[in-house]
Amino acid sequence: MSVNGWPEYAKHVLAELKRHDKWLGSIDVRVDNHINHIEHRLTEIESHLKTRKWIEGILFTLVIGIFSMVFSQLIL
Repeated sequence: MSVNGWPEYAKHVLAELKRHDKWLGSIDVRVDNHINHIEHRLTEIESHLKTRKWIEGILFTLVIGIFSMVFSQLIL
């Protein structure tokens, strides 16, 4: 390639870089959206697990309490 062809090649390279920048920018936006969605879902799951833990603890306490009451009534 001669020196005179460099400006044309440079324009082509610059156009390709701009095209790739736009393409990568759109991919970045989509990935950010997916990451935000995943973070939201994980927060929901963590919240549900904490709530479930409390409910299971309360139910376990109630079952033990009822069992103790019934057992004590049968023994006495």
